[in-house]
Amino acid sequence: LIDLSENDHRVDAYYQAQSYYKIDKIWSISQLLFPALLQLHPEPLNVSYIYPNWVSNLGKDFKIYCLLCPINEIETQAYLIHFTSLHAFWRLHKLPEWFRRFVKKSLFGSAQKLLDGLVQQDVEMIEEEQQAYLKNPQRRNYELNSALVSTQRLIRKQAKR
Repeated sequence: LIDLSENDHRVDAYYQAQSYYKIDKIWSISQLLFPALLQLHPEPLNVSYIYPNWVSNLGKDFKIYCLLCPINEIETQAYLIHFTSLHAFWRLHKLPEWFRRFVKKSLFGSAQKLLDGLVQQDVEMIEEEQQAYLKNPQRRNYELNSALVSTQRLIRKQAKR
């Protein structure tokens, strides 16, 4: 965590993260097909909580929106939308349409398995935390990530409104 800002409406956290994927050249696509080409590199990670949604940006290329729909005090539905930017390929629009459609069709959903695994881990962790809380609501939890503490505080304030 590099920086944290918060007010009555949002929490913004700025991290220095690491990523295996970098979209900077047309052959960057080959990283999805050949894992040996992946190399870890630093990327800025910005995460914002703006009730009731999360938005995270990893570098300039990846964005995830998590649309949260609270159902009651202990249930929430969440919908994830993942975008991968192709702005690094500024000449892509000049290529023939059939080629652009082929690239789009070939890559559509390519991050799905990776994201499914991350989402499953998050769901399991959240369910475990919820069960622990239901067993002992008075127990104080210790959170190392101050961005999560700020977000939890904001959610509690918003729930009282």
